[in-house]
Amino acid sequence: MEWIVGPIPIDDNLGKEIIMRYDTDIQTNGLFYTDANGREMIERKRDYRPSWNYTVYESVSGNYYPIPSRVWIKDNQR
Repeated sequence: MEWIVGPIPIDDNLGKEIIMRYDTDIQTNGLFYTDANGREMIERKRDYRPSWNYTVYESVSGNYYPIPSRVWIKDNQR
């Protein structure tokens, strides 16, 4: 894998978020796993909150999670 970031325009004095996006044909059923600061893996579900009925208004920003070191997905059919 090879990637390049920049230049990032900062003259407008607006904050920027640098992201990496992958597309795959893996069937995850909306589930993925992120690390919790290297202590454990946490199961996440896209567009879901366990403690309330979540209404999606911003599908991208509503699914951002901190990933200090790793994330993984799996396909139970493979």
